[in-house]
Amino acid sequence: MSKYRNHPVVRNIVDGLTELNLPQISWSKDVLVASLDGECQANTEPGNVCIALHFNFDLEDEEYGEHVQIVTVESCIKGGGTGLVSVVMDCLPEDMKVCVYDSTEGEAKSFWPKMAAKYPNIVRY
Repeated sequence: MSKYRNHPVVRNIVDGLTELNLPQISWSKDVLVASLDGECQANTEPGNVCIALHFNFDLEDEEYGEHVQIVTVESCIKGGGTGLVSVVMDCLPEDMKVCVYDSTEGEAKSFWPKMAAKYPNIVRY
């Protein structure tokens, strides 16, 4: 069980993702995975939409302090990734930093600069 499961920021994110009707929301240590159908992997399954988030509220990064790391965003549905990221970003305090490590390929190279322009608290991608 994640030690962050009841953290107010995490609860806001889970509530936001639940509103997207993502039926699979699960934890693996401190990583929250929300998906439409299946696991979050570098190559998404047809029909899957998925986001994996790693929370780091205790160990402060020297440069960014407490932050959320977006590990992976996958969507084979046009606009699905933007929707997932928007829900997460809208649930965060404005001063909470977000770092991205996205193992997916393809549009990710142009996707994250667009998201960083929209959400200034995305500080590393």
